[in-house]
Amino acid sequence: MAPKTLISIKDMGFTYENYIQGKTRNKVALTDINLDIYEGEILLVMGPSGCGKTTLLRSLKKEAAPYGIVTGSVESITDSSKISIVFSNPETQLVTTTVLSDLALAMENLGYDPYTQKKRMSETVSYFGIEDLLHRHPDTLSGGQKQIVSLCSSLMVHPEILLLDEPISQLDPISALEFTDVLRRLNEELGITIVMTEHRPDDVISLANRIVYMERSKIVFQGDTRDVLKNLWETDSSSIRDFLPVVSKCSLLIDKDIPACITPKELKLMIKDYMPINKPVLKEEDKEKDTVSESSEKAVRIRELFFAYGKEKYAIRNLDLDIDKGEFLCIMGSNGSGKSTLLKIISGILKPHIGKAKTSYSKIQYMPQDLNSFFTEDTVHEQMSFKDMDEDLYLSLTEKLYLKEILYKHPYDLSAGEQQKAVLACMLLKKPDFIILDEPTKSMDPSLKRVISQLLKQSEATVVCATHDLEFAANYASRCVMLFNGEIAYSMDARSFFKENRYYTTSVNRAFNQINADMVLYEDVENAFGGK
Repeated sequence: MAPKTLISIKDMGFTYENYIQGKTRNKVALTDINLDIYEGEILLVMGPSGCGKTTLLRSLKKEAAPYGIVTGSVESITDSSKISIVFSNPETQLVTTTVLSDLALAMENLGYDPYTQKKRMSETVSYFGIEDLLHRHPDTLSGGQKQIVSLCSSLMVHPEILLLDEPISQLDPISALEFTDVLRRLNEELGITIVMTEHRPDDVISLANRIVYMERSKIVFQGDTRDVLKNLWETDSSSIRDFLPVVSKCSLLIDKDIPACITPKELKLMIKDYMPINKPVLKEEDKEKDTVSESSEKAVRIRELFFAYGKEKYAIRNLDLDIDKGEFLCIMGSNGSGKSTLLKIISGILKPHIGKAKTSYSKIQYMPQDLNSFFTEDTVHEQMSFKDMDEDLYLSLTEKLYLKEILYKHPYDLSAGEQQKAVLACMLLKKPDFIILDEPTKSMDPSLKRVISQLLKQSEATVVCATHDLEFAANYASRCVMLFNGEIAYSMDARSFFKENRYYTTSVNRAFNQINADMVLYEDVENAFGGK
């Protein structure tokens, strides 16, 4: 029996009409889109930043559709009030002074009676276990908590279709697993159709029934999950292969003639037929990266640090931390563990209540989690420009980060990924010796992550980064620390960190840890199975 089509897109095109510096400059976002969305499926939309994913997603709900020139048609048999959307930036959906009020807002706008509001809220809040957040101001929540609250608010209207724009971008690995489990339950138990975009496919690939892969405003591949994964591998383009989940990439490298694996369990069972494997050989640069020096000059020295917001419990407690000059330190931990607070103390934005935080740097740049707070000018170009600016560096960053098309846009009109690129360019133009990054990769595609890591390395600055992106940290960090309950639980060189962890580790290590714990990165699998 053929699945029921809920939304049918025919020959759709979309063009943004941007009014920049007194002129209308059109930008094509979607071209010749033909796509059906079926009842009860989970559809994953992937592709590089700026390829049109978010525009396509927003076009599925009438009230969220962007303004511009539309061609073709979008036909839906589902009423728009039964389609809910959660944006990649949850702050845009949290507009009142308490979580409780935000949860009720969607129902109030649709005129639900008080009894129905209370009934649905009590059920949904209990389902997600967020009772302790109800009376908090949204500004006091972590990025992951805001994401959960935004999802709960959208579910209050009992939608038939749920649209999610990078739903796990701000979640720690454990919360991401819990969140995807919730999505699976919403789909399997309640029959909610889910359409999502995501730059971290490893965490959601096992959910997807179908994949749409987009590039330059067009759909390049669409179909069953494993079929599209194989199509991506067979392109022989490294930039396209970057979008493959690491587990799938490993399985297709080992044997491209069998269906792609989509979970570490599948990969673990598969590789038993290909034993024995070679031990991965570390390159010299990786050996240097994984060596933590005890005698290096310190950029930051923190001792017995305590910090609390108001009368709340301590967000940071009895914390000791040294940061060497020139290292790339990644701070890991669950949502609400104190990572952002620690970064603000290191940057000087917050002052410790107890303890000492000595710093030794002259020029510091800080990327906040809320990127809108970084911008003070009317265009990206004005934000980047300053007296005695290095013109050659400006041109280089503009080219490498693909900023030419957004230079004269207002920063608030940019997508989350474009904002991150613009902020990073502004920071690097200042030629800092110390860079602090709060979730720098949350809206970035895999190719852009590689470019950014290279730019950070070329800057020769000390880099401290709070991140939930395990693959990014494993590939580029020299050291990782785990923050737990406001304290540093442990600190290790990056490779040891991911080798010895069971949950906070890479997909490769989850698959190989019982066979060969030295396998941490995709490059290790390449080496072990005979190279590229």
